[in-house]
Amino acid sequence: MIIVRLPFTPPDEPITAAKCALIKENGGSPFSELSLPEAVLRFKQGFGRLIRTSNDKGLILIFDRRLVTTSYGSAFLQSVPDIPVKKGSITEIVDMIHDWL
Repeated sequence: MIIVRLPFTPPDEPITAAKCALIKENGGSPFSELSLPEAVLRFKQGFGRLIRTSNDKGLILIFDRRLVTTSYGSAFLQSVPDIPVKKGSITEIVDMIHDWL
């Protein structure tokens, strides 16, 4: 599975924008109360579609740097089973995939 971007809903999407406005009116943080939890749930569901049983094996490539460069990236990683996370250049990643296969 390849994930190019973390699955955040665009903030200007009308329903999301309305929900964000309501959260702001109540003094909350639209990002931490709406955007992040929804994106983490979609991310977790993607993993669930790849690995369904203990015998399944899979490989997920995530090309969004925010996973490892932001404070909220850990929320995504903590939402899935304990898995090895490796970073590298494209060449290094291709080599890792080759070794894994």
